[in-house]
Amino acid sequence: MKYPENERFLQVRPCFNKVCMGVKPAAKLLAYLLFRANGCEETTYSFSCTQEELIDGLCEEVCVKTLHNTAVPLLRLLGFLETDGASYRYAYTVHLDRTQRAIDLASNSKQLELFLIAAMRKQLELFPEQLEKLLIELEKVPIQLEKLLIPFRNIANSKRGRKPCPRAASLALLPDHKNLKEEKKKQEESRKSDSLRTASADAPHAPDALSAPLSFEDDAEETIPRLPAMPRPETASQHTSLALVQSPQQVLPAVSVAPDTGHTGEQAAFGQRAPVAPGANVNTTPPHPEKPPTNPALPAVKPARKAKADPADTPKGPPAMPTADMPWGTRKCQAWFDYWRGGIPISTYKLMQASTCAKGLAEQFDEATVIRIRGVMEADPYYVALGGCDICDVANNIRKYLKREQAHRPAAPDTANATGRGPLVSLEQRQKNIDAAKARVAAKQAALSATPGRTAP
Repeated sequence: MKYPENERFLQVRPCFNKVCMGVKPAAKLLAYLLFRANGCEETTYSFSCTQEELIDGLCEEVCVKTLHNTAVPLLRLLGFLETDGASYRYAYTVHLDRTQRAIDLASNSKQLELFLIAAMRKQLELFPEQLEKLLIELEKVPIQLEKLLIPFRNIANSKRGRKPCPRAASLALLPDHKNLKEEKKKQEESRKSDSLRTASADAPHAPDALSAPLSFEDDAEETIPRLPAMPRPETASQHTSLALVQSPQQVLPAVSVAPDTGHTGEQAAFGQRAPVAPGANVNTTPPHPEKPPTNPALPAVKPARKAKADPADTPKGPPAMPTADMPWGTRKCQAWFDYWRGGIPISTYKLMQASTCAKGLAEQFDEATVIRIRGVMEADPYYVALGGCDICDVANNIRKYLKREQAHRPAAPDTANATGRGPLVSLEQRQKNIDAAKARVAAKQAALSATPGRTAP
């Protein structure tokens, strides 16, 4: 077979797999590192390269993710390799002496295992904090594994033998045959009690009195009557015409309850008297008076609410001018503008704006200045076209109008001249002084020119 010349290939020896504990990506990386260190006589071999160059040297047998997550960490753990990723080009240092020692022990698996364990323990001692965290997490693994196995145990916990048919689930919902007799007895007893209640309800009643049949139970020995029941619909309809004539405040007549005479529930319904056994306990205490029931035919009357007093229809008048003795402040400033405006602002937002502007004007300017500038702004054609200025307009433009007022005001004359020796003179007096000074200079020059031997300067 003929192969292309200068073709690169990666040769991984079986001893590399044993040294790397069967992790093939680490074995491939170790083979490439030893190929680059071929011929090095020192105990360590260092070089630097980028990730792309390292992947290309491995003939793309290992991807970047596998290289960083599996191959490099394992070689570092075994002490064969040291890395430094501080720069763009990674720096790798291969320990050739440790690698050679492991390769020599590849034929003896027990000695190789002891050598690798010692090397890993030595590397782990360099990171005590991470090792302690790892041990803590390992203690939590059995607990989490136990929680994970609970649903699998429940699934696998099936009974031995034949599986029940699908119809067995529906049959389990049916009642037991032993309880059928008890259920039938209970149904018969409930039917008897319903028939007795129906017979007592259909018994004849007096046309002019409310019927109040006494409730009873199946126990024949009980002789204590119950409280009267509510009137039936037909009884309530008989008294509707009478109740409508009465006022709502009147109360319907209470149903009179006869004292206990030893009647049972069924005999009392038909007007018969039950015999009292000698020595039987008979309740002779009259029942407590109850609150008479209201007539359901009448609607419930609610007390009428008191009518609220209507507000005055007449609107408030315009605000009055603030008094002179009122101290200058936010309230007086706002009162002045309410008086000039002829009313107070309506919306809450405008009220807040007016209060804020009044506070600023009262704190920074006196009353006379605010009144004067407001008059100047009212005479301005711009605000005349707008219908006048408000408090916010004055607060926002008062400084501008003050500067304009100072610019048009004539400057007051100074009380001292430039030298500070005395008061300045008027322009007329100054001109006279200049003319007098010129006349003195001309006379002095004429005198000098008249003197022989001297010339005027």
